[in-house]
Amino acid sequence: MVSDRDKVKQILLNLIQNSVDAIEHKGAIWIESYVENKSENNQYVCIAIRDTGCGIIEEDFTKIFDP
Repeated sequence: MVSDRDKVKQILLNLIQNSVDAIEHKGAIWIESYVENKSENNQYVCIAIRDTGCGIIEEDFTKIFDP
């Protein structure tokens, strides 16, 4: 379980750093988290990160999951 926590932490740090780079110090970043209840014993934590940056150019879409 600890390694999963570390992986999620690294993913979130990468996404936030990408947002900071994308807004070039003159935009905004929103981070939202909430719990979604699928059933009494089935819950999910959802995290959304959004920014006002320039976005991803079409040629890079195939590389978004590359390290």
